[in-house]
Amino acid sequence: EKDLVPYASGKLVWNAPGPGPHEKYVEHIDHMHQAESPLFFGMHTNAEIGFRTAQCHRIFETLLLLQPRTSSNGDGAKDSSITHHGEEMCSEVLDEVRDMNFQTEETSRQLTEEEKGPYQFVFLQECDCMNGLVCEMIRGLNELQMGFRGELTMSENMEQLADAMQNEALPTTWVKLGFPSTRPLRSWLVNLKDRASQLEDWVADPMSVPKVVDLSRLFSPQSFLTAIK
Repeated sequence: EKDLVPYASGKLVWNAPGPGPHEKYVEHIDHMHQAESPLFFGMHTNAEIGFRTAQCHRIFETLLLLQPRTSSNGDGAKDSSITHHGEEMCSEVLDEVRDMNFQTEETSRQLTEEEKGPYQFVFLQECDCMNGLVCEMIRGLNELQMGFRGELTMSENMEQLADAMQNEALPTTWVKLGFPSTRPLRSWLVNLKDRASQLEDWVADPMSVPKVVDLSRLFSPQSFLTAIK
């Protein structure tokens, strides 16, 4: 018999069946390990952790999407509390980011060509990324509010944004324009404000390199590390 997983270093032993009739092979397969192991595919056992984590996230996201958008009370009347929560969340997020704007063009004009070093270019780029994300958030949330009021027909993108507000999850468009994060919406919003606060400190004095920069609050930390070398 030949070991089917010789690279497992003894952590998993499973031998191939010897010569015999078809029934013997079927019996051998039936008695194989019921649970698949990454070792069967030549991978480390830790490879399963990421897979199971992503699987759990997909399951709970699906369960959230399966929740009814309206519920009925004992009298058969519809209760719009779930939709109302989405409207409240939409207004809350919009109030937080409405005034979040960085005048990158004005800041750039204030700097001479000699004053524009790698550090200044990186933070101008960071401000542009923040402006792009915030502008998309304000545009989408304003449209969604008009949709809630019946002033606009709910499009597919607006429905997706409404679902995200109701579930307190990040909309797909914000993820594409934003920064890598696994936070829920409220925690993500707090982190967004912290990032904006760091940029505001730089805009107040664009010529000075801060003694401490939180790399986790940058859209592109690698660009900053390259600039200060």
